Amino acid sequence: MQQHLAGYIKGHRTIWKVKKSEDAYELMSSYCIRNYIKYFKDLAEINKVWASTTIDKIAAENLLMPKQEFSLEWREFLKDEFLPNIGVWALRINPYDAKKAVLIESAIQKRLVKVFELGGFFNKKDLSILGKIEFYGGLVRIREEMLNTPDLDEASRLVIESLGHKKIPETAFCIGRDQLSSVISFRSKKNEARRKAREVRLDKYPKHGSPWSSADLEKLRVMLVDFELSPKEMSVYLERESKAISLKIDQNDRRTNLDWRSDINALY
Repeated sequence: MQQHLAGYIKGHRTIWKVKKSEDAYELMSSYCIRNYIKYFKDLAEINKVWASTTIDKIAAENLLMPKQEFSLEWREFLKDEFLPNIGVWALRINPYDAKKAVLIESAIQKRLVKVFELGGFFNKKDLSILGKIEFYGGLVRIREEMLNTPDLDEASRLVIESLGHKKIPETAFCIGRDQLSSVISFRSKKNEARRKAREVRLDKYPKHGSPWSSADLEKLRVMLVDFELSPKEMSVYLERESKAISLKIDQNDRRTNLDWRSDINALY
């Protein structure tokens, strides 16, 4: 406990900023999120998470937002709200075995990650948003029975109670999804809205998001150089949005120092 406390104070542990009415797993879960690393970075940008997993650094640094100032607001939240509200569940291991302690920690981490779909962290499989998983691989199983469980939400309690089982009870997954049903529903609606918007865009611009072929690039060059059309005027012929056309022109100009306007072979 002293090691973790020292880590929090130094900024070497990930901290989530939630209100009393919020569930940390609502922020941590990657349910219905395609790019959860971008999602975590967006949370870091609005000071919802300060993430540091590298204890070798001299000064605390938000790994999700390296250029972000990682001191004042983080320290105030840590001191006034985070640390005073931490609950500790101590497991008595007699005689003490450091390897077994880490094994138990890994078992809990891996199962919580699966039940709440907490995703990976910085594309490293052995790092989760709960911290480093020392025993990464298959589902870790603890043969000893727990004599008691902490006061947790129902899904997490089932996770703790099933540490000795070969599989996580399906009930835990169902309850976990139910506990996060509001945030999952909100994300699903956003995803559906994005899907419909994309369909509308594709209906109007059939080549939206597709690679540029040599024929497309030559059409673009001719319309730009010979006919001096604007991106908005080109969009009908190229079947792409005007902003995508403007971006491609800018990219080609910078990449070839305008040479592609004479010959698209300058792009290859």
